[in-house]
Amino acid sequence: MAAKAKSVESTAQRGATLLSNGKTLTRNARIAEERAENDARNKPFLDFNGMIAVGKNPAGAFVYDDRAFANVIRGNPQSDNPKDKGHFHEVSGEFWFVLEGQIEYKIGSLPIFLADQGDIVYAPKGMWHRAHHGGTGTSTRLAMNGYPEMLHNYQPNEELR
Repeated sequence: MAAKAKSVESTAQRGATLLSNGKTLTRNARIAEERAENDARNKPFLDFNGMIAVGKNPAGAFVYDDRAFANVIRGNPQSDNPKDKGHFHEVSGEFWFVLEGQIEYKIGSLPIFLADQGDIVYAPKGMWHRAHHGGTGTSTRLAMNGYPEMLHNYQPNEELR
């Protein structure tokens, strides 16, 4: 009987994580814990007009898991540094849905352009891009990509002077 218990124990611990308190967290328990954490962050529905546009809910990430990220970015027009190329991502492209107002985009060698409410804009992986709040009033965009902790590669500060 002891040998059987040992066999079950070693099978159960395969893929386990050793915690600082000396206990082990099985792979399934770790996945369940991550899912619960993500479910607390992820919102299956976001009422933009009823919450964000009227100031009841701050903008920010509302989908955040291991393969999806969606972030509401809201603000007022910004001044521009013509030398600023923005940033790029090595692992994924990024796209935006303009929810309100106008967003000014600079993507690669394209001329700077204004995207209006309802427009969808995309920057491929590895391409320099920058998005600023444009127009004359508040603007909001929904930024989406496949990696929540995606690295932003910025140009050196010396190039911005």
